[in-house]
Amino acid sequence: FPGVYDSISQAALNKDVFVRTRGKIEEREGTLNFIVDEVKIGDLKAVQGQAEVFTAENEGEPEKPETKRTEKLEVKKIEEVFKIKIPTDATKEQVSTLKSYLKSLTSSATDSVEAEIQIQGQAVPLPFRIKLEDNTNLKLAEILN
Repeated sequence: FPGVYDSISQAALNKDVFVRTRGKIEEREGTLNFIVDEVKIGDLKAVQGQAEVFTAENEGEPEKPETKRTEKLEVKKIEEVFKIKIPTDATKEQVSTLKSYLKSLTSSATDSVEAEIQIQGQAVPLPFRIKLEDNTNLKLAEILN
């Protein structure tokens, strides 16, 4: 961490600054520790603006991933996340259409998946799971192109 700390911009250490961290979780003597490999200053307003499109009017709470108990720590079930990249030139109409389409795929079935929206280099997880259809990729391409 000392090498990572020395490379951090002093602006990242100010109060109420949004930072993105990358690292790993390790267990040491029964305590979970987050080992930081990278710290970047993020654009919180951009992430919040895009996240609002997908969380507004969301009914109910997002489903929690399945977990299993090990001796000392809780581990999330490993599964793939369906990623949807929104082009930087996407219009509000396209984003609204995308939101409606994704909400139509909402599912709590066992074969549903977690999904995230990628916008301007930021990943925003959807607050619901979706069931992928055979034509999902084609439909997404139609909406975003």
